[in-house]
Order: sequence, then C-alpha cells, then structure tokens
Amino acid sequence: MGRKRVLFVLNSPSGGATQGIKEYLIYQKDIDAYIVLPSKPNLIQEQWINLHTKGYFICDMPWWNIPNGLPWVYQKILFWKNNLKGHYGEKGAEKIIEFIKSHSIDYVYTGSILIREGAIAAKKTGVKHFWHIKETFGKNGRVKFALKDKDLQEFILNHSEKVICMTNYIKSFFNQLGNSQKLIVIHDGIDPNLFFDDSKTKRLEIRKKYGISDKDILVGMVASFSSIWKNHEVFIKAIALMKKSKSFRFIAFGSEPRKYNNPIYNTSFKYFMGLKKQVISLGIQDKFVWAGFYDDIPTIFQGLDIFVHPCETEPFGRVVIEAIASGVLVIVPEEGGASEPIDELGFGYKFKSNDEKHLAKVIQELSLIGHKRVQTKNNSIISNSTYTLDSYVKLMNNLFE
Repeated sequence: MGRKRVLFVLNSPSGGATQGIKEYLIYQKDIDAYIVLPSKPNLIQEQWINLHTKGYFICDMPWWNIPNGLPWVYQKILFWKNNLKGHYGEKGAEKIIEFIKSHSIDYVYTGSILIREGAIAAKKTGVKHFWHIKETFGKNGRVKFALKDKDLQEFILNHSEKVICMTNYIKSFFNQLGNSQKLIVIHDGIDPNLFFDDSKTKRLEIRKKYGISDKDILVGMVASFSSIWKNHEVFIKAIALMKKSKSFRFIAFGSEPRKYNNPIYNTSFKYFMGLKKQVISLGIQDKFVWAGFYDDIPTIFQGLDIFVHPCETEPFGRVVIEAIASGVLVIVPEEGGASEPIDELGFGYKFKSNDEKHLAKVIQELSLIGHKRVQTKNNSIISNSTYTLDSYVKLMNNLFE
C-alpha cells in the first residue's frame, strides 16, 4: 500500500488550532499532507507549508457560527452574510470535492468546529472525515450556532469517522450524544526539551528587559488581550489584594488588540483599555508590567516564579503544559480544560474559579517556595505523558492508518 494522502482543512493560516497541526506536520513522516485555507498565508507561513506538505490551495470557507462580542443586530447580519457567501458550506465543498477527486485523497481532516466545508465534501465523496474540535460550543459554550445543541452534535457526528476532542472538558459539551463511540480525546503535545534550561541566563535576560530584580517573586499571565474570555480581571483583582507586599511583581504578556474605525468591532480594544484603567484605579500600576507580545515563550517561563492561568472556560490551555515543562509553579482554576493536565500529571495548584481572594491566598502560599524550580522532575513528568509531540503524532497517525 502507498502512503496515505490526507487533506487538512484549516480555518486560518495562523492561530492556536493551526499551531497544533503545524507541529504535527513538521514532526510526522508517514503521510502525504495537503492543506486548504480560507485565506492566503504570509511568507513565513507559506515557508513551513511548502517544506512540510505537498501543497495548499485557497477556498472560500466563511465561519458558520454566530459571532460573539457584537451587537445582536450585527451578529445576525454577519451570520447570514457568511452563510449566504458560502452557500451554507456548499460553495467551498464543491472546490474541495474537486481536489479530493483529482488528488486521490484518502482522508479529510477538519481542524476547527468553525468550518464545515471539509465535512460536507468528505460526506459527498465517501472519504473518511476526522473533525478535531478545539472549542467549547453550543448553549453553554463560547462558540454559538443557530442549530440546537442536539442537531449540531448530530451533524458533526454524522459527518465524521471520528470526532477528536482536545480535552475531556470539550468532550463534555457533547452532552446530548456523549456516549458516542466516535468521540475520542487527543490533546496537543509539546517538546519538553524546548522548555528545559537549568541556567539563569534567560531568567536574568527577560527580567532585565522589564526592569525586574532577580530577588522579586515574579507572577505572570500569558494570554492575548484580544481574548476577552481569558479572565485577566481575576488576576488583576488578586494583585490588588497583595499590593502591600514588597516582594511581589506582576506581569502580563499578550498581543494587544487594535482599534478599528467602526466601533462595533472594538470589543477587544475596549476590554484591554478597561483592564488598564482597572490597574490604575486599584493602585497597582507600580507593581504591574504590561509586557505586550513576546515571541520567545520558553524565555517567558524561565523569567517567572509563578504562572497564573485564570480562565475557567479554557478549552485546553497549551501554556499550562509549557509552564509545567519549564518548572515554573502553576495555578489554574478548578474548572475548565486547563485543570486537566494538573489532574493527570499530578503537578500544579488550583484556586476556586473566579475567586480573586482564593487566588491571592494560593499565590501567597506558593511564594514561600520562592525561586525553587522543579525543572528536572517536570521535564520527566511531561516526557512520560501523553502531552508530548511524540505521543500526539503517534495518536494522529493511528487515525490515518
């Protein structure tokens, strides 16, 4: 038998959902991969695509969810505009069907719940389809659809050979059909070696950049300020309860949202500006650093003593795995996907979701550990878990055998 040909249908050339597939395609050696995208990749994105796939093509795939963060009227307008533009998924599916036939594709993989064209095309051509769900969805989830939950779940399962959930937390959103044998859990993995560093070089480098002493206990968040659901407010409120302590400094890393001319698209910008005002009003600006975007994630974690990820609705939380591998002390909420690796790996600490008083208490307790890092132990924990790239690649390859 020849090598299997797999078409990866992605909702964007970048982003978290695409990152996992990018790493899979870089590390895997067993399939011939093709990619379909809704927009043209930039030069850097195109470079890795050309290196690790047999090629890509562009196809109209407008999102079919109801947009969040807009006034109700604009949500409806944009929803129907996207559906009409894509002819309810049929327009893009036609182009994908042509590609499936002309390239003898064996399997179709869709990397997000936000697009359905790959699922429709696979169904019509009789090709097996794998749908990777990386978002919380439905009535109780962050991503909303016009379909009722039961109808949405039936559509996904009826158009899939297997439905891959990034965490058990995401799997729980299939509450109508949660016992389906089609549902499996495969979470993204990392290379632990990228985060291991037993020197103090990176720690001192990043602290110098932001004017932080090596003696300070540095507590940080890593999350885009465009993601208004990341729950920065709880982190900031917890800091305010600790502002009299001289030993702490606090830092927030993340890309900052742009301001649009049309105010209806400025939900993220308003959220970010509101956070800045909150820091000033609580009188913690002298202890708090807005670090902006910093592209060297391993160095960020080497600089921190305590990492906080306060989002109780996080589908997965890749940064939590990265922080554990770095040896930094990790605090997450009791709820959500970010708590799963803490439970499975037996490392990390939890606070009561949305409770800034409890978060502040846990930070204070961990400060007694101070600069003690547990890198060697953590590197071993991650290396022997299913949170490695090796494990991720093997599990994904099993689908395509």
